[in-house]
Amino acid sequence: MTAAIALSGLTGCTSADISEHISQSPAWHKGAKSDTGCLNYREGTISYVSENKMSLFDSRTGVRKWISDDLGKDSGCPLYTPTGVYYGLGTNTVAALNPATGKNLWKKRYDDFLDYATLRPYASNGDIHFLVNNSIITIDPKTRKESWRHTEQEDMWIVNMATAGDMVIATTANGKVRGISAADGKVAWTYTTPTHARINQVPTVAADTVYVGSYDAHIYALSTTNGKLKWKTKLEAGTDWSPVTTHDTLLIVDNYNFNGIDIRNGHRKWTVDYHDPTDAISNGQNLIYSNEKEKRFYGINPDNGERIWQLNIKEKLMHWSLGKNMLYITTPTQLNAYKLP
Repeated sequence: MTAAIALSGLTGCTSADISEHISQSPAWHKGAKSDTGCLNYREGTISYVSENKMSLFDSRTGVRKWISDDLGKDSGCPLYTPTGVYYGLGTNTVAALNPATGKNLWKKRYDDFLDYATLRPYASNGDIHFLVNNSIITIDPKTRKESWRHTEQEDMWIVNMATAGDMVIATTANGKVRGISAADGKVAWTYTTPTHARINQVPTVAADTVYVGSYDAHIYALSTTNGKLKWKTKLEAGTDWSPVTTHDTLLIVDNYNFNGIDIRNGHRKWTVDYHDPTDAISNGQNLIYSNEKEKRFYGINPDNGERIWQLNIKEKLMHWSLGKNMLYITTPTQLNAYKLP
């Protein structure tokens, strides 16, 4: 393991300098509501949920394509795909909208489940996967029928999931990562962390590797094909953050420490203490984190951890999403799209 490079703040830049590196005026903006439930970029669109309705915008121009009818109380964050817009609804119901019009396509209720289907659905292998209660339910969007279901035992309930090609990756509360075939729901492999510590956040998949951060103060890199451990890196503390990747760097936060890790071998490139971070996001090129207290977003250089630009937001931060070259942010009154440097 290489030694960490300790950085403190900026090198050769002031806050005034880096605020000039990105336009502080949005490329486009729309009125928003304080009850915003979701903001999500996917395939050139921005889906925005407010007042139990979903609006779909062109991510480049901000032109609204459609607004849905009332989705119902407690609707989850939707997933836009060319075949449908899928979401969880209230208690034990999953549903789909027409992606061209926003009109309801179908709803399916699971009376044998008592928990919410509000976690974001995922797509792979042509199917849609919902995490409902303690099970992954897979639906064929063409037939609208359940293809398969995977349920864990009571002591190994699923906390989160992601997809990787033809695999569904599930993490459990007792430190297990499972690779499940998207075709038939059979468990292809299981990796168990040595301490069985909780893996709380959504796993991150890049190329043929899945990355998970654990409460045991480690970040793990596993093969999506067979679950074999590629490397693991010790952190200063346990982490409740999803790792994010850009170029050859993985960013993971433990407490206030930002750690830049070489995804090829797990060696730590740098460590920086940025106080009060809220979230970190990446689109594979840009690495960004937010600070709700400061009402700011920062761009990070993945090679050394330095902040290279800052975006100042006047209102309270609500939700944010990252597109190819745009950052989308909602406040209690505005949906703003900012062009990245």
